[in-house]
Amino acid sequence: MGEQAPFSVIMCTYEGMDGKRAGELNQSLLSILHQTRPPKELIMVIDGPIDQAQENVLKAFEDTDLPFDFKIIRQEKNEGAAIARDEAVKHATQDWLAIMDSDDISTKDRFEKQAAFLEAHPDTDLLCGAAVHFKTNPKKDLTFVPAEGTYPPKKGLPNTHSSTVMKKSSVVDVGGYSERGLRLSEDMNLWVRLRGEGGNLCSQKDVLSFMRVDDNLMERRRDLAQIKGHWVTAGDMRKYGDISLIQRYSYPLRTLFYYHVTSRFKEFYNAMPESIKTAYRLMKYGTEQTKQFNEAQQAIHSGQISETLIAPEVIANQLPEPRAEVAQAWRHGDVKAQQEATLREWLPEPDELAN
Repeated sequence: MGEQAPFSVIMCTYEGMDGKRAGELNQSLLSILHQTRPPKELIMVIDGPIDQAQENVLKAFEDTDLPFDFKIIRQEKNEGAAIARDEAVKHATQDWLAIMDSDDISTKDRFEKQAAFLEAHPDTDLLCGAAVHFKTNPKKDLTFVPAEGTYPPKKGLPNTHSSTVMKKSSVVDVGGYSERGLRLSEDMNLWVRLRGEGGNLCSQKDVLSFMRVDDNLMERRRDLAQIKGHWVTAGDMRKYGDISLIQRYSYPLRTLFYYHVTSRFKEFYNAMPESIKTAYRLMKYGTEQTKQFNEAQQAIHSGQISETLIAPEVIANQLPEPRAEVAQAWRHGDVKAQQEATLREWLPEPDELAN
């Protein structure tokens, strides 16, 4: 394990409706614990009441011999991600904020690579990396996501929140996450304001995070709060001269169309032969971006990218003492079947834990 990276990792968790958040939170925390270059501190904001299973995971993590400071901040009620993250920013002691969602997983060399880049480019205000989308197991059903967006209004902005590092002073100067009062799309709005105020946004091609994409993702993105977020953000883009007057109105409409129409054809696209997908990417992204995508997908299928994850057996056995207690808490809930399905890849079977 190398020298500490000058990062304050900020993470938030909340009461999950499907009962699976404890297992996902455990994976996220362990991916920080096993960094080749650990951060200086991890700040966890608990956004309102959470279930006992998550409390058990946090207690087990807190009782572990950690190579960094671990701070827990509790909010009495659920205020939303923007306010929760701004609360974490207030308590951060380091110059750099490493963003981490509580259901995503960082590659074990993420902080080492990002710290090396920032040491070589200290004028950076935001650094983002590429990511991989997955559903249940981050070694299966993987899709590469480039570091930056390609559609004109999003060009140059990060694609994945959980692979970004931002300069704390720059975030504070533009008003943080909650400046516009958004409950969704607050991250993209922050990036637009950072860029608009002269911030230096940079990217790395390396895959630095594994982002969990569940079946409800598109339903959440069809929420009116998401549409409001894109509408407000388009206004900010226009203010800073990022887009034309026509794009100011067409971008939110395009987003609305995508979430409600285009996304429903995604399964059809995924079933297409790879040659047709490549032709589509060439038309949409151009030669260089398509080459990067194809190389990354090849690395995924060959197992090279998955090697940057901590091994599942490490995740399963890292915190042996509270495992039975955590499994029992999950087992006794109203969503027993879903919870145990989530555990299957990452923890021993509940019967084994009971022995």
